[in-house]
Amino acid sequence: AFIHSCRHGASLLLAILLFHSEIFGIFIDVYYNCNDFTYGGLEEDESIAICKRLAAEGIDSIEVSGNGTSVSGIRPHVNEGYFAEFAAKLAAEVTTPVMVVGGLRSREKMEDLLNSTNIALLSLSRPLLREPNFPNLLKNGEADESKCVSCNACYSSTEHRCILRSQTVASRSCDRTRPSMAVAGSEANP
Repeated sequence: AFIHSCRHGASLLLAILLFHSEIFGIFIDVYYNCNDFTYGGLEEDESIAICKRLAAEGIDSIEVSGNGTSVSGIRPHVNEGYFAEFAAKLAAEVTTPVMVVGGLRSREKMEDLLNSTNIALLSLSRPLLREPNFPNLLKNGEADESKCVSCNACYSSTEHRCILRSQTVASRSCDRTRPSMAVAGSEANP
């Protein structure tokens, strides 16, 4: 559901989410835009206000994203983590765990976010299309950065598949049948 108005949208979103949480006893993660990046759309200050309200009402976690995302040309150590600044700002203002997605490509950047901010969790998307086993490669010291080049061709491919994946599979051991997932926090953010 698209919720735009800070006054009305947050109330509707809260009512729906808290009803489901109470009735079904489920974990509620809100995937929320930090900015709509469009004229008249959600701005950062409005997003912070809504997220603070969601946190105060007991939402279990907030994942920061943005409208029209999937920036092309992301390079490790150069321009990665395009929502990290907003997520760090939000994480400093709420006690609810904050997760961030958006252009994370290197171990160095991921560890820096977990160790120098209150961001609790990281989310990966396109790197997992290129290397489904990427979290384990990081964990085992077999990789320090993703092979994803952020070409965005996966969005126009059949079933959102990485068109370059066959090159990756040949160059790194990767379980082709079962992608793995790892969730990690820092010592400061267990």
